[in-house]
Amino acid sequence: DCEAVCDPPCENGGECLALNVCQCPQDFRGPQCQYNADVCSAQKLQFNGGYNCSGDGESFGCSLSCPEGIKFEFPPAPVYTCSYAEGKFKPEPIPKCVFGCTGMPPAPMNSGIKCSQYSGCRATCRPGHQFPNGQKQLFITCKDGRWLVEGTDWVDVFPPCGPVCSPACLNNGICVEPDVCHCPENFSGKRCEIESKPCLNHPRISYNARRTCSSTSCTITCMKGLQFPDGSTTATTNCKGGSWIPANPHWESIPDCEAVCDLPCENGGVCMSHNDCKCPEDFRGPQCQYSADACSAKKLPFNGGYNC
Repeated sequence: DCEAVCDPPCENGGECLALNVCQCPQDFRGPQCQYNADVCSAQKLQFNGGYNCSGDGESFGCSLSCPEGIKFEFPPAPVYTCSYAEGKFKPEPIPKCVFGCTGMPPAPMNSGIKCSQYSGCRATCRPGHQFPNGQKQLFITCKDGRWLVEGTDWVDVFPPCGPVCSPACLNNGICVEPDVCHCPENFSGKRCEIESKPCLNHPRISYNARRTCSSTSCTITCMKGLQFPDGSTTATTNCKGGSWIPANPHWESIPDCEAVCDLPCENGGVCMSHNDCKCPEDFRGPQCQYSADACSAKKLPFNGGYNC
């Protein structure tokens, strides 16, 4: 079939849907999916009020609002726009909401806030989240008309409660939800602990078998009348960390296929091919079930010579 062509090609896992049209993964933007969506995150506004944002593949725009009864420090622009190519909101500067310690301070992201007339306010992170300093609660007080976090230099704008992954994400993985890691390319697993190295060569073909492979798995099938030592006729091996690992946990590698004799060979006989037993010198029969002495020439009641 004919396939769509994108020139330049789509990046970061983007899919070419039509001529020079890339469909980007959730975390990437731009004509070729070349920009990380986080470069225009609304958090980069560092705004202490509310915002309403939307965007497309080229840019991300936000309109700002302050709570009822709270004013901007100067009139805001209708929209503040961030180009993914530049990663910066414009126009500048961006105003703040001037609370002046009236009402309640803005609740940090992923938290709830409660205030008392006498003891100030307490912000508490949602379960599975914490502040950048590792605490789950912050105590906020008003000083000189500004909201301050006790024991820190945070003023008016407070850091969000971030998700916690325990154990922590490995190999530069990012904790995106409680105990959920977003892994970089070539790593997987709950903690990004598994390195997904490619297997450069296919595994060896077992004796008396045929092999069918993709880039990540191979199926080994015995020829007719033969089987693996465990009695199966098909085995699978998967590429993990650059090595081929059999699905059967008892095998270090895929063994050779062996002949099958439906009636097993007896008395030390060896199954050479389908239903073909090779017998020891002293035994005879399809399954080596007879002693050779049963038909010894000595049993002939003859006192002359013989050729057997």
